[in-house]
Amino acid sequence: MNTKNIFFYIAILLVASSCEDAFTTTLKVDPPPHTTQLVGHCYIDNEADIIAASVTKSFGLLEDISEQEDLINDATVEIYESGTLKYTLDAIDPNDIFGNVNFGIELNEPFSRTDNEYELRISHPDYETISAKQTMPLIVPVTSVKKSGRFVNEDIDEGFGVDIKFNDPGGVENYYEVQLIFVDTSSSQDYTYPIYISSSDLNVSMGIDYNTLLISDNTFDGRSYTLTIGTYSEYDNMFVVWRSISKEMYLYSRSVGQQNQIEGDPFAEPVSIFSNMENGLGLFGMRIEDRYPVEE
Repeated sequence: MNTKNIFFYIAILLVASSCEDAFTTTLKVDPPPHTTQLVGHCYIDNEADIIAASVTKSFGLLEDISEQEDLINDATVEIYESGTLKYTLDAIDPNDIFGNVNFGIELNEPFSRTDNEYELRISHPDYETISAKQTMPLIVPVTSVKKSGRFVNEDIDEGFGVDIKFNDPGGVENYYEVQLIFVDTSSSQDYTYPIYISSSDLNVSMGIDYNTLLISDNTFDGRSYTLTIGTYSEYDNMFVVWRSISKEMYLYSRSVGQQNQIEGDPFAEPVSIFSNMENGLGLFGMRIEDRYPVEE
């Protein structure tokens, strides 16, 4: 073997040795300090006959706990209307409704829209009291919902579109949430199923899940506007669920949607989940809803 070949193989061995050291070296990084806080989530719909909330606690970056272990079931959960106590929510079994809802109250009459300010206040002797305030947004009615033929974008190879037309009120920030549902009436009880939707509209963001889209009126304030959404699925009993939502609900849902989009991508920038809870984490939000059949 000549001298050049010897030096070549020595170089390869040195590189391999350095790579092995790089892959086997363990770096110990201390997690950032964490102060445990209350975390509260409560969303109030117009015409709701029940108000439900989840109360949990935050935990450190490297703590490994189950969904049930972070529930705080002995907190005091109150809702104030214009500074006066309106409702006190009772502790409930989280398995009665959803896995993370552990407080609720059944209303004697549906929660109707008012211009009053509402405050959610959650307290516990071991933690600092957290709170947030909301006002129910105005409903912005839809003027027409119609199928618009073939729909194709980066998410949907071959589908059909639905045009949603509405008149946006001027001089005020408006935020909307839209879903498409199918109502199955084939049995004795009606069942509602969400349908995956997408949009190429630059005003649209993905919401809290893949069946929810968000829209802000930043670029069309005070004008008539047509939002086009698309889907793969087509059923006879389809409805557009149209909601006017508070700005805080919009920001929270959008941040969760952004987090869902980068999940599993090690190179993506982390997303900070929006919270409007003072002294804690979570969201208190309000929304007003209506449903419209999809017409041919």
